[in-house]
Amino acid sequence: LQARVERLTKVDGLLHALALKLEDEDKRTRKAFNNVLKLADEKLYRLRLAVDAVRLSRTRHFRCGTIDNRVELTLEVLPDAPQIWLVHWATLLSLGRLPRPEEGDYLISADEVSREYPGDVFLIPVVHQPRSEEDPDPHGVTCRQLVTFAKWYRSQWGINL
Repeated sequence: LQARVERLTKVDGLLHALALKLEDEDKRTRKAFNNVLKLADEKLYRLRLAVDAVRLSRTRHFRCGTIDNRVELTLEVLPDAPQIWLVHWATLLSLGRLPRPEEGDYLISADEVSREYPGDVFLIPVVHQPRSEEDPDPHGVTCRQLVTFAKWYRSQWGINL
């Protein structure tokens, strides 16, 4: 990941230098090139964010910390990162599916959870690639797997999650 950041940083520098040379070109050419430049800048930003996130996740303080500590560290190290949203397993059970992005009533921010339930949260990070914009889990497979795991975990540890 770090090697990709270094390569893209070099390419980004070359693109910015080339942008200066294209200042006298026609408007369409500059606009097209600026779109490419914007895409490269965004990609570089996301890669740097990913490097910082991986570095943070490997620290002892993050791995062994409480949800409060993790939220605090994340906000400190990744202030511009997208907000992490949580969904309670019981919500998944009642819906029978993953909530859609526009269904904010089912989503809780990690910061809110740490304030509301200090020390009482067991968090399982799940990275899910939505199948489509309209329906992130059209067949409900991911939802069923998460609910099944939550039920198993509760039965094993007797914890009311």
